Amino acid sequence: MADNLISELEKRVQNKLISKAVKGDLAIYCYTPKCVYDKKWDKYTKMARGLVVNLKTGEIVARPFPKFFNLNETEETKLENLPMKEPEITEKLDGSLGIFYYDKDEYFVTTKGTFYSEQGAWATIYFRERFSNLKIPEGLTLLFEIIYPENRIVIDYKGQKELFLIGTIDIKTGKDYDYSELQEIAKLYGFKIVPKKPLTIKQIRETIDTLPANEEGFVARYSNGLRIKIKGEEYLKIHRILSNLSLISIWEILRDNKFNKEFIEKIPEEFRGWTEKTAGILIKTKERIENEVKELYKKRPKAKERKEFALWVQKQEKSYHGLLFTMHDRDKEKMTDFIFKMIRPNSNRYQPIHNVAPEDKGEERLERIRDENL
Repeated sequence: MADNLISELEKRVQNKLISKAVKGDLAIYCYTPKCVYDKKWDKYTKMARGLVVNLKTGEIVARPFPKFFNLNETEETKLENLPMKEPEITEKLDGSLGIFYYDKDEYFVTTKGTFYSEQGAWATIYFRERFSNLKIPEGLTLLFEIIYPENRIVIDYKGQKELFLIGTIDIKTGKDYDYSELQEIAKLYGFKIVPKKPLTIKQIRETIDTLPANEEGFVARYSNGLRIKIKGEEYLKIHRILSNLSLISIWEILRDNKFNKEFIEKIPEEFRGWTEKTAGILIKTKERIENEVKELYKKRPKAKERKEFALWVQKQEKSYHGLLFTMHDRDKEKMTDFIFKMIRPNSNRYQPIHNVAPEDKGEERLERIRDENL
């Protein structure tokens, strides 16, 4: 069974459906964006949501929740296919999944894609400082929501720093503990626990569109182990904006001449400064190139023959050849398109562009927002 598990996971690593990160004898497996977008879900890709395996023994070291989906996202989570018995409803907290595990008699908290994330390091330190004398049974995987100011996704928790117990999985059997069992564990070890909500699925559906933006939504857990996510519409609106906000998307909006007051007002206040700064740098870069080309164009030969002008252009900075010709042809629209192509960021990561990007951490948080949505 152990060898077969690793073999099946590794097949999917080769097919780029699962990522793998290694620390000593341990490997952590997580489904990839390709798996999500291509919907290549099976037993193993669903399991790989931060699954930690000992590569030498083949034993599972940490077993988080399998991937679960939004209401009506899959056949199983369609409203008409849900179990008849009402589920337990808990608040969906807006942080990072923390996965508890042991390694060489030390305990750690990791996140789903790597052993070395900032969130995992913070949670490990926090856990060891707060719960240094605890002895957690090695057959259980405790699952936490990691909340602290620097790890804000969308919701502002007003400086709160906490690990909330959101689940416990029996490593051997895969049993997903119900809320009453979670309460017992939380009480025994002194953990904060995710709040439970006295709601039915029908009540949630009736109120989800009016849920305020500072609440993400709910998780429903059925007695057969099925979990579904139900997110508030206002939260999703903000999340969609932020998920699509990047260096490249801002460049596209500038290129399409849509960077205006209406666009800025849709962006959450705490991201407006970063957005305007990013746009400002791109605009200044565009203006600098325009001015440089205009000054260079003044030095062109006065003869009217295009051949002589073309020979002169060949002696100038190569990246400006096309711009000099468009200026000579008085094609302002084509010149603008040309400059925008020159200043397009090569990716959403900070790098020199003609090519410049802001030095704050706005894009890093946007990356976390996109990642947490997978």
